[in-house]
Amino acid sequence: MAHYRKVDTRILLDQKFNQLSSDARLVFLHRLIHPNLTSLGAMHASLASIACELDWRIERLKAAMEETKRQGMVRFDEKARFVWLPHFLKYNAPATPNVVKSWPSVLQELPECFLRDLVIQHTKRFVQGLSPSFQVILDDCTKATGE
Repeated sequence: MAHYRKVDTRILLDQKFNQLSSDARLVFLHRLIHPNLTSLGAMHASLASIACELDWRIERLKAAMEETKRQGMVRFDEKARFVWLPHFLKYNAPATPNVVKSWPSVLQELPECFLRDLVIQHTKRFVQGLSPSFQVILDDCTKATGE
């Protein structure tokens, strides 16, 4: 199934992005356009599987991932196999309240860990800046899932 997401062309003008090595830039873009990335900007993926997809040695991938982490562009929990792009929603806000309604099922696809909890907190704060119709849906979802 194809997933639509925005890739803001201003990324090429972004200071953090431009301070990355070529490997780190590729890793970031690879994560951003990956078909398994959820509508929350998070995914279940091991570093080994990412290295395999890129046909890289794990050490090369780890170095690139650490760069993106230092710039605050990617967070990951290697043990939980969890990858998150913290600024994803800023550029890929939900188009309708129905997208927010789908988020509890999206969360069920992600491993339980500290980063998942951060995604939930971050998402709640993000939705507070949207119209009230989005907030009502998120409140309903939160009550239904106990998050």
